Amino acid sequence: IADNVHGESGLDGPALPEPTFAPQNCTAVELMAKTLRESAEPVTIVSTGPQTNVALLLNSHPELHSIIARIVIMGGAMGLGNWTPA
Repeated sequence: IADNVHGESGLDGPALPEPTFAPQNCTAVELMAKTLRESAEPVTIVSTGPQTNVALLLNSHPELHSIIARIVIMGGAMGLGNWTPA
């Protein structure tokens, strides 16, 4: 299960502090749109997982495209990649 990367359970990692913010009452896409609308400068979107929310944002809010400076994606693999069950 790649315990050298993900720990014994496959979900292990660093001990993180409790969040200091409250859960949002909107979808991830609406929160991203709100963040873009409220930004005084261009925004870089860094996407480290499935790209669905970024795609939905781009499709449902074309008026916000000009506020996005760039989109950085951590995705895909060369060679074997993420081949373990973890």
